[in-house]
Amino acid sequence: TPSPALTAVVAPRGIDSEKIVAAYSKIHNITIAGGQGEMKGTVFRLGHMGYAAEFDVIIALAALEQVLAELGSPIDFGAAVRAAQKMFAEKT
Repeated sequence: TPSPALTAVVAPRGIDSEKIVAAYSKIHNITIAGGQGEMKGTVFRLGHMGYAAEFDVIIALAALEQVLAELGSPIDFGAAVRAAQKMFAEKT
């Protein structure tokens, strides 16, 4: 059986990761977690429970681009999705 996995991501400089967590929920109805302890406000965490397919990753990355843009971070829309799709295509 697959075990739960977690990806911790450092928020871009100048953006409180708690704002990213709130925006994921508000804008996309996606629940993610913030950092704990000394990492609070610095990282956000994406959980991968059960089976996570390639399109789940692509959706999370597309949402992240939109959230970061909403919070004022300069974004090259599609760059993260493009990189993930290229990686997935090269692995097959």
